[in-house]
Amino acid sequence: MYNYIGEYIFNCKHKKENMAYHHSKWNKIYREQMSRLQAGEFAADTRLPSLLELAREWSVSYLTAQKIVRKLTDAGYLRIVHGRGIFVNAPTVSGNKPENSNLRIGFLGYTTGEVFADIYRGVQSNLPESCQTVLLSTPEDYINQNTRESEEMFQNIIRRDIDSLVVTGDYNINYRTMKNLQDKFKQIIFSFYFCGKNDIANANIVTFDYYRGGYLAARHLLEQGFNNIAYLTYEDISQFKMLQRDVARMPSHDLLAGIIAACDEAGVDFFSQGKVIYKNHYSTNINQEYQRKLARIMSSKRTGFIGVNDVRAIAVYQAAASNNMTMGKDVAMVGFLDLPQFHGNIFPALSSVSFDETAAGRQISELILNHACNERITIAPELIVRGSSCTDAQGQDCSLNHFYNQ
Repeated sequence: MYNYIGEYIFNCKHKKENMAYHHSKWNKIYREQMSRLQAGEFAADTRLPSLLELAREWSVSYLTAQKIVRKLTDAGYLRIVHGRGIFVNAPTVSGNKPENSNLRIGFLGYTTGEVFADIYRGVQSNLPESCQTVLLSTPEDYINQNTRESEEMFQNIIRRDIDSLVVTGDYNINYRTMKNLQDKFKQIIFSFYFCGKNDIANANIVTFDYYRGGYLAARHLLEQGFNNIAYLTYEDISQFKMLQRDVARMPSHDLLAGIIAACDEAGVDFFSQGKVIYKNHYSTNINQEYQRKLARIMSSKRTGFIGVNDVRAIAVYQAAASNNMTMGKDVAMVGFLDLPQFHGNIFPALSSVSFDETAAGRQISELILNHACNERITIAPELIVRGSSCTDAQGQDCSLNHFYNQ
């Protein structure tokens, strides 16, 4: 089991940790050069330095410089004359870049809720007023669709003349049907939970760095002296064997890989010291058997728990309270997504890994305005430390307010 995860970590650890940085660097240079060209800083027909010289000037690799120039060329700002070099187009030349006015952006998924509303607001706040956002459907409408129903839904979307289709969340959409119709869409952007393998050509992905989130959560617990770490998720541990293959991965898989990486760094063997992955459904209604399992782990060792989301914290608080244990001292808990409805209604307040959903929305809007294709943007996480995982608080009795009655 360890070899599967270890191999995955070895292949992706540094790449995933630095993904956001590398994307932001080339993207920043691209935006800067586009702004200079739009402002007419270079006269038409000006010959620019070679790709090698531009790479040195921008402090990037040759391939990155080539990518930036290619995107500026595709947008109509530059032209490449073989055997002669790179030249600036006249400011009036727009190339194949469409105008950004009167764009219709369709959302397939939620636009309300603790997380989705922030993403949606981030998109809207960065778009011109002339752009129109349209809610196409929510997951309740298509989660159990058959192939015929799914094709009909996508055909209806196509008929609405949507310029950019934004899919928020990963809700078992029929991607095979979507792939068959991909040429009918001008632009597709997957956001939030979608982070698996994507074979839809030219689609963009905006996701969160769950690997880094798992690493930060585990490192924090280890630094607080909780060397026994239990990961609370939906899947049985045997399902993580898929990490050795080039197949779609859920966020919980990347989160686990980050946890194991932090343990390895601290010299702690995640699997040999009784770390457990629990299987349970998405609900605050926790059955007694699940609580008993958590209580047994707590009573045998001083344990730090990491949940695939903030919902996982409820059972840990209940089990700690029923065993007269203090959170932050005998038991620690770190959640995911930092939802106010949870950390604001349990005591001590829940530590959680937070992602800037509004920033994700802004990134989506930039992809829309730049008519991007085949881009992947990863939003970096932040660990918000509160009383549930901080030994400095000397531990607190657990209280869950209204969650006990759910």
